[in-house]
This record gives sequence, C-alpha cells and structure tokens, in this order.
Amino acid sequence: EMIIVDEAHTCARPAGANDSQKLRFKLLRELVDQKDPHLVLLTATPHSGKTEEFQSLLGLLKNEFESVDVSDASRENKLRAELADHFIQRRRGDVLKWMKDDAQFPTRLSVDIPVLVDKEYGDLFNEVLDYSLNNILHTNGDKRKERYTYWETLALLRGLMSSPGAGAAMLKKKAEKHMLATEEDEFGSNLLEAELSDSKLFADDSLPLVESLIEPGTPEVNILSTFAERLVQLSGIEKDAKAREAIATLKTWLKDQRNPVVFCRFIQTANYLGKLCKDYFTGRAYRGLTIEIITSEMDDELRKEKIRSMGKNEDGQRLLIATDCLSEGINLQDGFDAILHYDLPWNPNRLEQREGRVDRFGQPKSEVFTGRLYGSNNPIDGLVLEVLLKKSDEIRTQLGVTVPIPEDNKSLMNALISALKFKDNFKIKQDVVQGKLFDDDSMAEITLLKKSMEANAEREKATRSIFAQNTIKAEKVEDDLKDVDEAIGDVPAVESFVTESIRFIGAEITSHKKGYKIFTTNIPERLRVCLPEGNELAVSFHSPTPVGYHYIGRNHLFVEHLCQHILNTAISNTGTHAARASVMRTGEVKEKTVLFQFRVRNVIAEQPSNREIVAEEMWLWGYSGDFSRNTAIEHSNAKQLLMSAKASANVELGEQAYWLNEELSWIKNEKEFRSLTDPFALERADLLVKAHLRFRDLVGGKKFKVVEPILPMDVLGVYILLPEVN
Repeated sequence: EMIIVDEAHTCARPAGANDSQKLRFKLLRELVDQKDPHLVLLTATPHSGKTEEFQSLLGLLKNEFESVDVSDASRENKLRAELADHFIQRRRGDVLKWMKDDAQFPTRLSVDIPVLVDKEYGDLFNEVLDYSLNNILHTNGDKRKERYTYWETLALLRGLMSSPGAGAAMLKKKAEKHMLATEEDEFGSNLLEAELSDSKLFADDSLPLVESLIEPGTPEVNILSTFAERLVQLSGIEKDAKAREAIATLKTWLKDQRNPVVFCRFIQTANYLGKLCKDYFTGRAYRGLTIEIITSEMDDELRKEKIRSMGKNEDGQRLLIATDCLSEGINLQDGFDAILHYDLPWNPNRLEQREGRVDRFGQPKSEVFTGRLYGSNNPIDGLVLEVLLKKSDEIRTQLGVTVPIPEDNKSLMNALISALKFKDNFKIKQDVVQGKLFDDDSMAEITLLKKSMEANAEREKATRSIFAQNTIKAEKVEDDLKDVDEAIGDVPAVESFVTESIRFIGAEITSHKKGYKIFTTNIPERLRVCLPEGNELAVSFHSPTPVGYHYIGRNHLFVEHLCQHILNTAISNTGTHAARASVMRTGEVKEKTVLFQFRVRNVIAEQPSNREIVAEEMWLWGYSGDFSRNTAIEHSNAKQLLMSAKASANVELGEQAYWLNEELSWIKNEKEFRSLTDPFALERADLLVKAHLRFRDLVGGKKFKVVEPILPMDVLGVYILLPEVN
C-alpha cells in the first residue's frame, strides 16, 4: 500500500542512458503503475541540474507532472500549483526556525589550506605535461583524437597531483593498455581515471575507445614507466608537500580532540596517505587513536563494519581515510567532526556530499571543521577553487542550499582543453606567479558556467516560493503534537519506563557516562533476543546517540516487548507483577487523594469510505477528599503527583484493603460512577475533534463523520494516597 524511496534521486531516469542504466527507474515505474500505491520520495538532492532527470521523478507522482516547468511561477501554470500539494522542500534554515534550541545542527567552519608544490615534484609534473602534449599523442589533425588526447592529459595531471601512488598507477596502466578512453561524469574524468578512482562511471556508450599510437616495447612505453618510477621515489612527507601539509593539519586537529575524515579521489591515494598516517601517528601521544582506510575495494558490509568498530573506540580518537565511496548514503556524524579534502572535487555537489557526512542533524559537536587542500602554485587547483567551489560557497551562503552543477557541465572542461594549448601557463612554478591561463575562448566558457550556476540559483529561489510550504503554520498544532508525544511516550517517559522496568524484573541497569549500561544476564530470554548480543550493553535513550552506545527509542522492539511483558504479568496477577492498585501514606497530600488510570477510546468514522478507526489514549484523572465534593485533579497535576509521591510509612494490609474497598464500592455503582466520569470522556472526544479540525485545516486531509467515545471508560489502575498521620 505504501512505497518509501530513500535517496530517490538515484532512481531518476538518466538522460540519454541505455536500458541497462534505467533499471531503478523502470522498477519504480512498474510498481507505481501496477500497484497505484501511496508513494513517498525522499532526497536531499532532488534536482541534479538536469531538468529531464528531475522531471522523471515528478512523473512518478503523476504522469502530467513530467512536463511541469517548476521555475514558471505564472498563474497560468496550474500544474505547478497542483504539484505544490505533493512537493515539500525543507532547508536547514526552516528546521532551525521551527525547532530552535532542539535543532541539533553544528556550525561549519571552513578553511582553504595552500600547499606549495616542491620543486622536484613540480618539475616532474611539468615534464609529464610536456611529454603528453608534444611527444606521445600525435593526432595528425584528427579532431576527435585530439579531444581525447586533451581529456586523457587532464586525467593524468589530476592523478599526478593527487599522489605519487595514483599518478604512478595511471602511467603504468597507460603503458600497459596503450589506449585513450571515453569521457566520464565529473568534468573530464575518463575511463583510465575511473579504473583507479572511486567515482561512478557514466560513460557515453556511443563514444568508442581510441587506439593509441604507442606500440609495445617502444621508447614511449619506457618513458612512461620511468615517469612512474620517479614518482614512486617522491613518496613520503619529506618530498611530497601535499602529504606533509595534510599530516600537519591532521596533527593540529587531533591535538584539538577532533576526529577527522580525509576524502581522496583515488584508491591509491587513500592507501598511500593511510600508510603515511599509520607510520606517523604512533607512540604514547596517539595511543588511543584508531586509523582506518576505506575504499570501494571493500564490499559495503565490510565498510560498515569497519566504521562500527571505530565507534567502539568510545574514549579514544578516530582518523578515517576514505575515497568517495563514503561521500553518499552513510552517516558519520556520530564518530567524526572534521573533513579534510585531500583532493579537490571538480564538482561542488561532491564537496557538499562529503561535508554532509558530518555536518548534519544529530552531530553532537557544536562545530565541525572542513579544510580544502590546494596547490597554491598549481593553476588547475586555483581555477577549480576560485571559479567553481567559491562560487558554490557564495550561492549556498545566500540560499542555504547547494545548487547543482548546470546541465551543460562541460564548460569548465572546454575551458581547460582550450587552455592546454598554452601549456606553459599550466606548468607548476616555484615563484607562484602564474601567467595568463586562459585565452578569450576559455574565458567565455567559464563565464557561461558561472551564468549557468547563477541561473540555477534563481530557479531555486523561484521554487522556494511555493514548495517551501510556508503557509503551514506548525505552531497552530504544536500543543496538539506535544499532547500526542506525551500520550504515546516522549523521551523522558521511555527512559523512566525502561530503567525502572528492568530493575523491576530483577535485572541490572546502571548509569554509565553518557547513558546507561544494561547487564543482560537476568533479563528473560524473550526480551533478551531484542537486544544486541553480549552480557553488557551501553545504551542511550537520546538522539543523537553517543558513539559506542545502542539507541533505545519508543519504537524499539525491546521497549515493545518489555511493555507487553509488564502488562501481561499485571493482568494475569502471576509472579512479580506491576500493581494496578496501591494504597500508600505520603507527605505529598494533605487529604485522601485517589488517582485513576483510564483508557479512553473514541471511534472515528471517515468519509466518504465510512471506515472506522479507534483512537486510544491513556489518561490520568482523580479527586481529593470525597468524590461527591467534585474536587477533580486534572491530568497534568495527577501525573506529577503519581510520579513524585513516595511512601513515608507502612500501611497494614488490612488497612490497605479497607481503603481500596471504600473506593471500589462506589466504582461498582455504574450509574453514579459514570455520572462523574462520562462527561470527562465526552470532553476528551470533543478535544480530539477540534485537534483533527485544526490539523485538517492546516495541511488538508480526509474528512471524518463522527467521533464517538466508547463508554464507560476502562479503569486500568486505582492509586490511593493517604496523608501522613501526626
């Protein structure tokens, strides 16, 4: 009846894709067409910058929506207005405004970290650039081969600037395979690069591989191999300025008790940097530090297990080196609070995805730190930082959201390819003063890219006006929502119930640092199977949950079964059971006070189906002195009294029986009892009607025909509080 799709943007129909690349969309389309279900699509990035893909998602909601122009705010655009009934867009700012102090979002502090590439490394980079363009790839006027030559040169340069390991692996593969490759998704990465990186490949199948002019055993192969060997010799923090600066930054962060994640583009780079970190961060000062390297070489379960095992290091620090296989679909805020971009992505969306692993709801730290390493004398890094990333930062600051890269995302690559013809300006120089990198054609491409990003930002502003659902005023139903939360059990109620019930059944639970520790030995087996294995378990009832703790919330299976266990033993009256009746003397009251635990049930008939549903709640009510005096105690006061009253003296069993029988005698007089309690049930039904009306007026919804209480109410418990005897 209901399909919920998380990360729904991954199910969009890829523009220009073949059938094998449309399988997720095809599956979802068939499910929607065959089942006609309720459908909920959830995504933090609905619009990838490609309108066709975005509209394919809208078409899943209703076929006509696939043609809607969401940026057209004119009155004639009736489809857009209809879509607004089905599309809710929330920004962090919205949540901050509504939740105020309860919104657990950190502040992001970002810094750009310049790296001056060493002379020896820079000279080798320049030689590879010269050789790639002048000596290796002779295209003889073939425009198609020429273009692929430039693509591959950029990929090689990117690998070289990532790390000696990634650059050497690229050069060796090129020497072995003797081919040029097809384009990839992120501004000019290609198949050669994608074999080594953790990027997803969306190659255009219509573009054939281009055979290289290199022949096996020729001097060109030897030269490529020599470049690779020289790169390997430049490994290590003594000769690799980028690695040296990264470790210096990580050292400072670790000293400040931060737990960083380092993102690399290439598997070889992650492994290379990970080894350097493991060699460097040793000794007494880093005894509690756990270091892990995670790449797509591991399957998904192994990656998750490694992250879980790092979380068990509750008192120590954590350092994770990863590729972009962790930039989507996994939450790292529980154990990490800093991101270092070892390789600059050429797409701002990827940068935001990485930082979003720790800068998200539930981050326990008030601040998260991000750093972007870039070559201060590397013109490519400078271009990506200035043109793309800082422009994206500016838009995100203004709008509160990250705007996707435009559909025509080849503008940057076209500019770089054009600029490669002026290769001297691409070279790494030690004086850091660069020449004019771009000609007029290149600058035109960059201007086009900036304008496209600005156009997307304007589109985002336009859609905000209708899809933000600002007409919904949550404060109108805020009290109703609080009542619901209390009725079904808020966090303090769950915490109190679970801790007291565990002790009640004879097991042990103690306060432990940021939560509790449960000793499961004496917990009945039917309850114990609902918890993770082990005789000791650190648990927390709060979200965000501290690192190393197991979260137990209202809907946890253990809570559900514990409730059922307590209820069953109370009703069956066998063994140790919770009391449905009690009599105590306490200093909390000045005269006899009786509290009732009622189960209030109301039948709601929906229109037009006339389907009946039952709304049920537990409610406390009571009175002081004699009930005939009509000294009623409201729910909130009754709850406070029940939770705070402590017995201050023993009451003999015979006396307890006397007082309980006194109350039961008039309760058994149904006419008299109902004359006092039925009005209360009718009042609860009336309040339920008003709450439904407020909610329906606010967000729409089905009409209901009638709300009728089931009378008499069920009495689940009677608690008699007697004043102390002077």
